[in-house]
Amino acid sequence: MDIDHLFTYHAPTDEQKPKYAAIRAAEGSCSEVLVALVTESDTRLNVSSHDAYKEVNAVTKEFFKVVLEVCPTSADTSAALRCIRLARNAMNEYVTNRYEEIAGIARAQILQARWQACSAIALQQPEAPMSTGEDCGPRLRELVERVRSFLAECQSQRPSAGRSGDP
Repeated sequence: MDIDHLFTYHAPTDEQKPKYAAIRAAEGSCSEVLVALVTESDTRLNVSSHDAYKEVNAVTKEFFKVVLEVCPTSADTSAALRCIRLARNAMNEYVTNRYEEIAGIARAQILQARWQACSAIALQQPEAPMSTGEDCGPRLRELVERVRSFLAECQSQRPSAGRSGDP
């Protein structure tokens, strides 16, 4: 793990800028729904809690999809997705119970999801080419050969399907 890389400012590249914009737009949509739920709670929630749940689920699902689309597979991406799920849970809890503290937790999770997603984008490393095993050290080559031998042995000991004389 390159600690210096983790604690270095990474200016957005031209390729990353639209990804950051998509993350911010999705976060903004979630925040707008949350603010609407809190400030218009009497009107919105008394009309139909079911509609509020549907709106919460739709906007958080869209945020989730955006993160999956623009972020590389990484621990930061997983954390962002978890934050979105937790924000959804908190927003639905707010619809049910109307506790102000829950709305604050939902807002914090939405914000953390954006931070995590942006970190995933910023810290993305170019993928290393797949190794053929030729550039590996001798111990790794030996291990690969042992695994191959083991698999071949297992394959040879497996009974063939449809042999005559099988019960």
